Amino acid sequence: VNGNAMGMIAALTGADFIEVPTTLMHYNDATTSAKKAFSLVVNGQILSKNILGTFYLPQLVFCISEVFLTLSPCSVHAAVGEAAKTMSMLGKADSSAGEQDFHNILGASEFASDFTRIIRNTAGFEQLILFLKQTLRLKEQVVALGRKLRESDISQREREGLEEERAAVLAQLRATFHKELPAEGRTEVMRFLTAINEEVIKAKAMFLAYSDPFEKYRALLFEYAHTLGHGVEAFMNGLYRRAEAQGIDYSEAFRLHGQCVGMAVLWAGEMSLDMGHLQKEGYMAHQSLVYLFNRFGGFDFMPLRWLCDELDVSCEEFCEGVLKVVRRDNKRGYCSCAPGSSVDQLVRERPGCLLRSSDPSAELRYLVEVSEDAQRRVLERAFEGEFDKVLLCSGASDEQHVTSPQISLMSRADFEAKQAQASLPPSSMAAKALDSMLVSLYQQGATKPESPGSSVPPPPSAMVTSGAVVTKAKALPAGFCAGFSKPLPTGDDVQSTLFHQRPSAVLGDPSVPYFKVSDSVGVDVAELLAKTPLPKGASEFSSLHIVAASAQSAVDRAKAVARSAASLGKKACTYDWPELNGDDVDGEYKAFFDISSDMILNGADRASLLVFVGEDGSEAEMAVAAILGMLPFRGVQVAFLTPSTQRVDPLGRLSTRSGLFEYRAEQPERMGRCPLAAIFGPSPDHVYERKLAAWRPLKP
Repeated sequence: VNGNAMGMIAALTGADFIEVPTTLMHYNDATTSAKKAFSLVVNGQILSKNILGTFYLPQLVFCISEVFLTLSPCSVHAAVGEAAKTMSMLGKADSSAGEQDFHNILGASEFASDFTRIIRNTAGFEQLILFLKQTLRLKEQVVALGRKLRESDISQREREGLEEERAAVLAQLRATFHKELPAEGRTEVMRFLTAINEEVIKAKAMFLAYSDPFEKYRALLFEYAHTLGHGVEAFMNGLYRRAEAQGIDYSEAFRLHGQCVGMAVLWAGEMSLDMGHLQKEGYMAHQSLVYLFNRFGGFDFMPLRWLCDELDVSCEEFCEGVLKVVRRDNKRGYCSCAPGSSVDQLVRERPGCLLRSSDPSAELRYLVEVSEDAQRRVLERAFEGEFDKVLLCSGASDEQHVTSPQISLMSRADFEAKQAQASLPPSSMAAKALDSMLVSLYQQGATKPESPGSSVPPPPSAMVTSGAVVTKAKALPAGFCAGFSKPLPTGDDVQSTLFHQRPSAVLGDPSVPYFKVSDSVGVDVAELLAKTPLPKGASEFSSLHIVAASAQSAVDRAKAVARSAASLGKKACTYDWPELNGDDVDGEYKAFFDISSDMILNGADRASLLVFVGEDGSEAEMAVAAILGMLPFRGVQVAFLTPSTQRVDPLGRLSTRSGLFEYRAEQPERMGRCPLAAIFGPSPDHVYERKLAAWRPLKP
């Protein structure tokens, strides 16, 4: 949350920032992405997750490993939940079959991750959870002392005493790990942390380094299990507020984002099974990626059910509350979606192979249409605790020699009964058996197409023998990743490496067409829709969202545009940019997020068109239009209407009246893609073009 908030402000103002992550999720999920996003919150209730945001990289990520000793068990489970998602969508990407799965992703071979490596480090995960539980009292003391230190009415002498006491407790916490925990236990913890952090960096680099640095297309694979995951997270946050107001202890039911994603991985697997996309060993392997790490109940739903019961929340209310959030999901508009359905992701055959959309115009083929009925069914089953299970291994004589290993799932109640009898095999046995199952699935070779003609052909250099790819995909050019291993070039040499050249090939040089219209007051919406470039993959704009500058003349023109749209059968909503003083930074900031939020509440999606009706066509108005187009859904298309003959270059530096918020289309490391799609005004036709600036995410 802190990283997203600070990154958003830094992006909007052009400031440098440094991230110092204090949780595993912040380190291995947030800082490995340029996305800095906010959720839509109304009256304390999250209505949509990560719906408004920018793309901006920190100058430095400074990680202090010891902060992980102060985590809660929830925080570690959250990181593993996100890891289970990545294991499910990537699988063993460094295998021959894995290379074929992702052969069309530039960088996938170079950075290929085996995220399933985490499976082999379950002992470190469990050791860390046990350590955090055992040191909970010390952490509570540290937090209590910190709260006292924040009080303003304590004397300097009291402050010094509290700081000394707090330092002593922190020293005791460190000593518990470094001196009291056996060396083998410390080594296991560090192996787990190393595996999860190293593999997430490689996994993100597969997609973000070259192909999709701004997570608008192929990198949306990382949104797997986030549709229902975001939904249950948002709904439960509202229940936590209600419980707090009533004095109800909800600590057992508390679930962080990654834990909700982990539960949603299971639900995605169940939907895939019900629809016939996932079967037998493939299904078992997929579900086991979560169940292996569920011995401590971090992905159980029943504690949430008990809170629902205490607050008189029925199963029907829970399901509808989650689906309300799903209906505002940030992936809507990427593929066709009928009423009663939503955009989601499903897996087929085995982990590492996602189902492809049958919609040929879908902006991303791995986003598919899923009915709300299917989503509701898995939510109802979760509400009954059906997915609260643990992975076990049977048929084993000892931990070193596994004889005919068989993995099975045990309910939470049966697991706790066995645990009380101390008759459970160690999780490392289940981990070995699961890893063997995954290896076997990948040795069976490339996945089959889900329908004729829908599969991506193998790379030319791959040979298939008995169903298995036996040679690696075509290698990337020599020195392709030179920018990661050499000092950052300066001056004329700044584009000397392919790392710095690559995003220009991905993003393309920005250009914005200017169209002369005969009547800029009563603009023809049919002409506007015909000439404004559509977002990638869309066959038409789904709706119009018309923002008027503060002058009455602009408001009147906006209403005329809305009437014209309605006559064409297009949904159109209007919004007013407020009249603000030139130095009103707070007013500008509030207006950006109020209008963006209202657009989402009014049903905007990725395929919507934002129409900004200007008063004077100034740079400040164009900056407002660009930033409004940048914020929701990873960017929407913007048509800018101006009555003025004065030309403003939409690809130059655009800043608002306050001078604090700015947009620069040629800076790829900041903005990714210019949302200004077309300008309509009284001047002759023209096309604004500019070369994309050098890809310089970090300053020399």
